[in-house]
Amino acid sequence: GVSVGGHDNLIGGPNPGQRNVIAGSKGAGGIVFAANVAVSGDGNLVRGNYIGTNVTGNAKVDAAAESHGIWLTGSGNSVIGGNAPGEGNLISGHKNNGFIIVGASGYTIQGNLIGTDATGTVALGNRDGFYIEGNSHNLLIGGTDVGAGNVISGNTNTGIRILQYPTGVYVHDLTIQGNLIGTDISGTQAVANPTGISISNATGIIIGGTTSAARNIISGNATGISISGAASVDNRVVGNYIGVDITGAAALGDTTGVSLSGVGSNVIGGTDGLSGNVISGNTTVGVNISGSGALDGMLGWWKAENNPNDHISYHNASVQNGATYAAGKSGQAFSFDGVDDVVTTGITMNYSEGASLDVWVKTTDSEGMIIADGGGTSSGTGMGLWVEGGLASLYLRHTVGVGAGNNVAVTGTAINDGNWHHIVGTWTGDTSFNGVVLYIDGVQVGTGTSSGTLSTSTHTLQIGRHTAIGYTPFSGLIDESAVYKRALTSEEIQTIYKIGGSGKAGNVVAGNLIGTNADGDAAIGNGKGINLNSSLGTTIGEIGRAHV
Repeated sequence: GVSVGGHDNLIGGPNPGQRNVIAGSKGAGGIVFAANVAVSGDGNLVRGNYIGTNVTGNAKVDAAAESHGIWLTGSGNSVIGGNAPGEGNLISGHKNNGFIIVGASGYTIQGNLIGTDATGTVALGNRDGFYIEGNSHNLLIGGTDVGAGNVISGNTNTGIRILQYPTGVYVHDLTIQGNLIGTDISGTQAVANPTGISISNATGIIIGGTTSAARNIISGNATGISISGAASVDNRVVGNYIGVDITGAAALGDTTGVSLSGVGSNVIGGTDGLSGNVISGNTTVGVNISGSGALDGMLGWWKAENNPNDHISYHNASVQNGATYAAGKSGQAFSFDGVDDVVTTGITMNYSEGASLDVWVKTTDSEGMIIADGGGTSSGTGMGLWVEGGLASLYLRHTVGVGAGNNVAVTGTAINDGNWHHIVGTWTGDTSFNGVVLYIDGVQVGTGTSSGTLSTSTHTLQIGRHTAIGYTPFSGLIDESAVYKRALTSEEIQTIYKIGGSGKAGNVVAGNLIGTNADGDAAIGNGKGINLNSSLGTTIGEIGRAHV
């Protein structure tokens, strides 16, 4: 095979006479990465080659220990393939993966046939077309230029497989655009992968886009797109054809179009009129959502979308004394006058396993209670977030009374500048050193240590003011208030901040055509359109943009 660790190298070329046939690698066999082609470094081009097949591109070249087609690692502004005629590679017939991508960034992969023969019409599969792990990020698979899309079809396991490995190391910020996944090169016939795209514990993956050039055709597979794993958040499936052919007028069904399992804060479609997918012609279901998308330990989430209902559970709140709604960080927010407005939740917190309070706020005031069930005064145990002297503050009181050790105070930075800020307070529930933590806009700004523990708080949790304790009322806007029965991790808090208010856990399915053609004027039915199975917090449609 070929191992490239330098810069500005060309392997192959767009003319048939420049083509390399690179196949038959066995084990390591002197090839550093046990692959037919291994690439790291900047400015390298791999173009026009047959990798894993015979010279005519219609059969694999068998090797007892043959591993992968192309291995990408490190940071490399290199291109595999290209959008001009002849620049794409044929990468097929491998016992393992067409591409294995480990901790890589900066690569562009375009115009290739991955899992088919040289005609792009017959399966000649790899196991996975792409296997992507580690801290891989900032990768482009396909693109919006003419000829940039790959054909990723005929693989025996998955077209594109994205997963967490090793534990705690996540793939993030990867774009998949303009590809044919599960179809032949014409986009009209199925050359199936069992799963088109599989995402497990990855974040920031964009599948598609808001232009027709960014559209993927993900059809003819058993499952078109599968998203699973609790760490799979902020992934977006936008503007694709899922279960129909390239014309958008004929069924070319997956069995299941999109499957979300035990995940949250992912978006299928969008509300801008450009982001919707066509999800039609799938034989069992268009969109299947199973399991709770809630972050572990979430007790309540009040989105304030012109009502005080709990979005994730059954703790619907009550708006009192004139509290109302206004434009929020995402959708609407609770609006408080700083006099007596309050939202009461009815939740009595149990702190034995820890807790987190999570809100977005916008204010110009210097004092006011944001969310609390106690803390700050000697009359009640509990925890709360405040604006104090214009600064975000977290108070925890584990014991009633004025004893010096009964209260923990953590003060952050100024938030009364009239802009939206994300405020989170966490407590481990015990006396761990620095077990009380305050975060502002995704950044840890202060810590404290509790000298005692607390089981149940004295009062119920309230937002904007407290009816039982004489805290200063809040003036301004509070949005996306949530409470958890554990301490969120810094990674989780950064993710919630990054999402920007549009979600914490529940998935959004909005603005799609489900069961029609691309024009929305003729039926191309799914077995079921949308199926929810033990799902919590899912939004089907949003204000301003619903499904057909």
